[in-house]
Amino acid sequence: MTAPIWLTAADTALIADRLCALGWLAPDEALTGVASAGDGNLNLVLRVFAIGRSAILKQARPWVEKYPTIAAPVERSAVEASFYQLVRAAPALATFMPQLLGVDPAWHLLLLEDVGEQADAAALYRRASADAAARTQLIAFLAGLHALALPLAALPDNRAMLELNHAHIFTLPFAGADSDLTTTAARLGQRYLLGVGPLLHGDFFPGAWVYGDDGVKVIDPEFCLFGPPEFDLGVMAAHLIVSGDPPEAPDHLGAAYQSAGGGAVDSALIRRFAGIELWRRLFGVAPLPVVLDHPRKDALIALAARLIRA
Repeated sequence: MTAPIWLTAADTALIADRLCALGWLAPDEALTGVASAGDGNLNLVLRVFAIGRSAILKQARPWVEKYPTIAAPVERSAVEASFYQLVRAAPALATFMPQLLGVDPAWHLLLLEDVGEQADAAALYRRASADAAARTQLIAFLAGLHALALPLAALPDNRAMLELNHAHIFTLPFAGADSDLTTTAARLGQRYLLGVGPLLHGDFFPGAWVYGDDGVKVIDPEFCLFGPPEFDLGVMAAHLIVSGDPPEAPDHLGAAYQSAGGGAVDSALIRRFAGIELWRRLFGVAPLPVVLDHPRKDALIALAARLIRA
């Protein structure tokens, strides 16, 4: 097993050599281009081009892509690959995600089907609010995902990634909050760390949704974990609120999820996780990718606090 080389978009020749060595490019096939494939927060994400086709190449490097001073375990790549493989085995879910085309454990690379360009952040948030058909598809995806009967051993060990996420979702953003919010966030964070429940996407927000001619696709399950379904629903509800949904979005989403065949859920827990997601996006290192004026931001802070205390 060769030691990994940490790639950049400028390493066209090196990428071509690696793709050929892995059999992902045919011997007589040339790599015609490499470009960034969006503003990946966690991983290097590139679009690679050959004559007549393109694919997405992801590399887990030992840091967070958007915040290089934050270390992150490269093993997350194997966990993400397992998620794609598990979903691929469920035909009703497979159509919602790009196909996993290849895995390179040595260099922590994934090759994925290219399902199209992502819209800019503002457009994604407008569509999250307005596109009823896509919303129905996304809720159906979550209901189907959470219904999978999987043992914990179905995923490689992801404890280091969970602990990193836990810190940036439930702990660090609450450094300046009052003791009531901090205590509630800590309690919810322990629920997150337990690893008990169905398989979750783990970061189900508009940046993980790609809109195409054949509907919406779900990408980037690198934060996946076993946990309470209310976590995925709470994250989704928080971003629907930012997109223009009313404060009751967590309750509406929980009801729609159950109507779509999802199991029974705790509406209060969805509200609390939605509040956590809003709060950490307002005070954490991964801010909302939309511009908020001061009145709107203050209103979201107040709503987040109310939801957490629900």
